[in-house]
Amino acid sequence: MFTLMASLALAVSASATTADDLKIASPLSDAEIEEAIALGSDLSKKLPRLFLGAAGSDFGGARSDSNRNNSSLMEHQKSVKTSGFGVEVYTPYAWIARLSRNAAKKGRQMLPSHLNETHLEPVLRVVCHSDVPQDFHEGAYGTAVARATLQSANKKVTDALEPLATTRIPDKIRVPSGELIDIGPLLASFDLGQLQLLSSRDKKGEFFVTIEGDNGETKKFKVKSKHFKQLP
Repeated sequence: MFTLMASLALAVSASATTADDLKIASPLSDAEIEEAIALGSDLSKKLPRLFLGAAGSDFGGARSDSNRNNSSLMEHQKSVKTSGFGVEVYTPYAWIARLSRNAAKKGRQMLPSHLNETHLEPVLRVVCHSDVPQDFHEGAYGTAVARATLQSANKKVTDALEPLATTRIPDKIRVPSGELIDIGPLLASFDLGQLQLLSSRDKKGEFFVTIEGDNGETKKFKVKSKHFKQLP
């Protein structure tokens, strides 16, 4: 596990940076919070997020059938088209904008007073989407994400940064045995101080989001320096 002293993390974040370095605003000022809420409430504007892969924030519980398991997917690997894994990356600013957008879609207005300490945590949130069939195939439900870590793009750095916490965004389906299986996205939260140090260990500041499916399959998504502007 990638472990760091808090003082070292603070020293790195306070050190001299270049234009391409990873710079994530935290803690957020009152003005930044209000700005993020206003951005999210405007349905005509894009959310500030980094999206990599084949899934996305429009993911919904579309699998209403009750006959899905992986036996069919394994038997028809060449014919069953799946979405592929995907990740969405949110800074504290972007996460508040997302919360505001969710409220706006339901006809509600979000206010700064609605936010608590958890919403404002200094973490990078990664929504990891499952690899699911694009079309209905009886007996196939896909592969859920079981684990997520961050890794430096510097090949000499082998340690992985583990999330502070993970939770499943539920999308449960029932298989023929009667068992309920949750194929929903995995939400992983990573400490920003540790992320800054991890980023600094690569000359470009780049890193990977590495996810592992519940079948053992792994997939890496590279966060490149050109993406940093999407991580306010």
